[in-house]
Amino acid sequence: MKCLSACNDVVNNIPQGVKFSPDGLCLLTALSNELRLYNCNSLDASALTCHGGDIVRSFDWYPHMDSNKPETCCFLGTSRSQPVHLYDAYTGHIRATYCPINLERDEPESPM
Repeated sequence: MKCLSACNDVVNNIPQGVKFSPDGLCLLTALSNELRLYNCNSLDASALTCHGGDIVRSFDWYPHMDSNKPETCCFLGTSRSQPVHLYDAYTGHIRATYCPINLERDEPESPM
């Protein structure tokens, strides 16, 4: 039974993609409803975990990200039926939220 539980953990933790930061010092990946950031110097444990509302659909780094300039250290992520969030790569806090609007119906719309 223990082996089956361990196998389920492995199956449920397959990354949906991995992206290097533009400065090459960090990795960003999506696992189910989480965005995980790893420091390339220490890949033993994730440095930061951000929880999306549902399964993560897309994520990407700010293109001019530089670890020496904290104001540029951020990434975008979106989940099904959720707005797009801009996350701070140091704290994991949401810096901004972008909610697409359907102008024909004047109501929020899912980005994916």
